[in-house]
Amino acid sequence: MELELEIYFHTDETADILEETGEFPLHKCDVRLMTFYSIDCVAPFVENEVEYAKVFSGSNSFISVLTYEEVKQKISEAKKRQQ
Repeated sequence: MELELEIYFHTDETADILEETGEFPLHKCDVRLMTFYSIDCVAPFVENEVEYAKVFSGSNSFISVLTYEEVKQKISEAKKRQQ
């Protein structure tokens, strides 16, 4: 399966904030496309009452700009195209 998702990435500023406060300010992160070839699981992730999707691949996790349900739908569509 190949799936491209928009993912939040730390900037120098957000990495400093995370280190100093333990907070992960998504609204200050960069958004970039990332292609996944393997997704182990997806979970809902909520920050400031806004839902996102946390995507797990291998030993890493990523926060997508999409909701949990939107990512699940994209995974289903990608699997159907693969058949």
